Amino acid sequence: VYEAFLLLISILEIFMIFYACLTFDFTEKRRVVYYAAYVILLALTLISITINRVLMKKKLRQRLALANVITYQIGLVIWSAIISAMDMTHGGYPVTYMTIIAAVGVLMPFQPIFYGLFAILSSVFLFVLFYSAGGSSLPLTFFLNHFIFILVAIAVQIRNYLATKDQYLLNYRLEKQASIDGLTRVSNRRALDAYMAKLVSEE
Repeated sequence: VYEAFLLLISILEIFMIFYACLTFDFTEKRRVVYYAAYVILLALTLISITINRVLMKKKLRQRLALANVITYQIGLVIWSAIISAMDMTHGGYPVTYMTIIAAVGVLMPFQPIFYGLFAILSSVFLFVLFYSAGGSSLPLTFFLNHFIFILVAIAVQIRNYLATKDQYLLNYRLEKQASIDGLTRVSNRRALDAYMAKLVSEE
């Protein structure tokens, strides 16, 4: 699922870069920044896909693969905040940021408290960028709508995390039951095969 998500992002980035080449007026500084941002994100996405593919082939490096995923998604949210801040300074809405922060919450079962803190801090970062870039004051309804969106995103993440945790515990119990004889409570042939396979993979 993660690689499919990255491939989708890569396709969208390539489309945006191609579209920019055809339509952007590169004498305008904002357009140059947009273009550079998409080129950089495309490069980071391809690097993340490559790292993930290499690490996942070696099961002993799955933690590094997870660190790669988390690092990329943090970078993606920061990138989306920068793009959305530029959109807002020209009368737009933080659609890019809101889409990315929601997608990250759906795709990755982060601890809800960490996801909530990250969503709040990245929102603060978005507004700091907006005002630093000379953005005018926003109406109270804008902040209320954004606050409601963050609450909904956190609620979805809590639900996603609990469902994933329940599924993991169920799989663990089933695997445990499948490797122990029901009568003697002694490990069976399946457990022995798994243990031998683990020893072979560690050599």
